[in-house]
Amino acid sequence: MLLEYFIYSVLTLSLLIQGYFHLRFFLPFGLQKPEVEEYYPGPVSIVISARNEEDNLRENLPLILEQDYPEFEVVVVNHASYDDSEAVLEELQSKYPHLKTTRVDGNAHFSPGKKYALTIGIKASKHPYLLMSDADTQPTGKKWLKEMASGFKGKKDLVLGYSPMNAVGTYAGLLGRLDAFFTGLHYLSFAFAGRAYMGVGRNLAYSRELFFRNRGFASHLHLPSGDDDLFVNETAKKGNYSVVVSEDAQMRSFPKKSFLSWFRQKRRHFGTSELYKGKDKRSLGLLALGRYLFYFSVFLTLLFSFWNLYSLVLIAIQVVMIYVVYLVVASKIKEKAPVWLWPLLEWQILVFHLMVYLSNKLRKPKTW
Repeated sequence: MLLEYFIYSVLTLSLLIQGYFHLRFFLPFGLQKPEVEEYYPGPVSIVISARNEEDNLRENLPLILEQDYPEFEVVVVNHASYDDSEAVLEELQSKYPHLKTTRVDGNAHFSPGKKYALTIGIKASKHPYLLMSDADTQPTGKKWLKEMASGFKGKKDLVLGYSPMNAVGTYAGLLGRLDAFFTGLHYLSFAFAGRAYMGVGRNLAYSRELFFRNRGFASHLHLPSGDDDLFVNETAKKGNYSVVVSEDAQMRSFPKKSFLSWFRQKRRHFGTSELYKGKDKRSLGLLALGRYLFYFSVFLTLLFSFWNLYSLVLIAIQVVMIYVVYLVVASKIKEKAPVWLWPLLEWQILVFHLMVYLSNKLRKPKTW
């Protein structure tokens, strides 16, 4: 009987925690009003750091260079590449005069990280507004730059965009697509509620003045990641940023095809979250706790066959709440991943996250 009451208590607690986040943050974001109106803040510099990306540069860079925008430049930093990236960039420069390139090289005594490369690119840029992206991403159309730049309306310094994942045909890729939606749901809905804590470097814009006022990435230059989430965590203040998630403003990418590649990527990302502000870590920790408590209590219910009307109602409420809220948000941001599978696959992603977290506690990631 004591164990039964314990399980019911855990189920109830998980419902209260998840209900708070889903109804306080996620659902209002999914029901938000239309995006900001079109606005021209001025010339924009798109900055991309590319390392051994010759194929991606050849395929994706023209889509960025052909954006429908009055005045912009694209600054590509050839980040110590040893493939034919340099030749590809030279070929594209002959066709696109607004493409500017620079290069950073490593040696036995110095291995430049992404933040160093981005800083070189930003210093080489000339326009007051900066839009960050990656070589392995594709804008959804020619309005991407225009939509993201409109986010600067109202003297904003920071614009958070969304970067969904395309299908790659593997099971790890499927979970990675849902995980990207899961991440986007978190940081975009929190930002919409006035509590921005991160962004993604594939689709992130900020003013040149904000970058140098914050001394760039100086406070976390020693870490392999954080050029996006830690920068936003440091600089985002209520009123100085906007959230732009219209389909035209999205920058699509590809998830890792294998679990090992995905694992390495998530290790780097998880490593930066330890430096988030205390309130952000507490909120994210509480949200994760609610999810783990739910599956823990369901596992105990199955293990000891404690099925009755109360437990079934609690489980049903949580499943329906999550399912409905996620579908509402997915519809809002035009997410093409099979979000309807989330109730069946979430536990696998949570187990994966737990493995990454424990791995980082044992050994810190050291490479970009």
